[in-house]
Amino acid sequence: MAFHWYKELVSTNDEAKQLAKEGAPHGTMVGTDFQTAGRGRSGKSWQCQAGEGLMCSVILRPEWDTRYWGWIALSTGLVLAELLERDCLRPKIKYPNDILVNGKKIAGILSEANSDYVVVGIGMNLNMASVPRVESAIQPTSFYLETDCKLEAQSYAATVQRGLMDVLASPTPLLIRREIEKRLAWYGEEVSLINRTEKVEGIISGLGEYGQLLLEVQGKEEEVFDAHEIRAVKPLLD
Repeated sequence: MAFHWYKELVSTNDEAKQLAKEGAPHGTMVGTDFQTAGRGRSGKSWQCQAGEGLMCSVILRPEWDTRYWGWIALSTGLVLAELLERDCLRPKIKYPNDILVNGKKIAGILSEANSDYVVVGIGMNLNMASVPRVESAIQPTSFYLETDCKLEAQSYAATVQRGLMDVLASPTPLLIRREIEKRLAWYGEEVSLINRTEKVEGIISGLGEYGQLLLEVQGKEEEVFDAHEIRAVKPLLD
């Protein structure tokens, strides 16, 4: 599998998209020690100092029908969660693209699709000895703060790359749906979420066929394809 690592980039997702346009194969990894204009979902900026975080993107050309590409960010979350579990942590996948540890955000995922490929960007706080407070109900954390251990970003990126290839080798994401649901934050609990048009409260009941969030609202199951913000009505149960 192709693996490109740079001392500095503007954005790993931008670099990966350029390589994808040039025909880079499925599984190509792009990573950097530092990026000057990293971004998260909804265009939010994300910055991390060299040596303190995982900043990488993977070019994916999955054989799954494009209707199932909504599972790709969730599948990436599963890979990250399983890796963190190896270090005795208990991560949760916060729909659709964050990883929580002890109720705090340790990683985020940015999936950008084209007609024949998807670029998945991964930002993870690795070796930060302290993290700034943010204007959010969910505060950040790092692998070091949770484990008192440090990780080397380049080797960790290679491990993520291998994990993604294994997960995406499944003939359908529906075969791994239960593994994702088991790690879904607030599964079976009441949440308040904001989608494109309204604020909704309900109980998370699982994931639908195309990776949509299923929410039980007043006894009826509703599908949520675009949850901009999710808040627990009660504190996250670890």
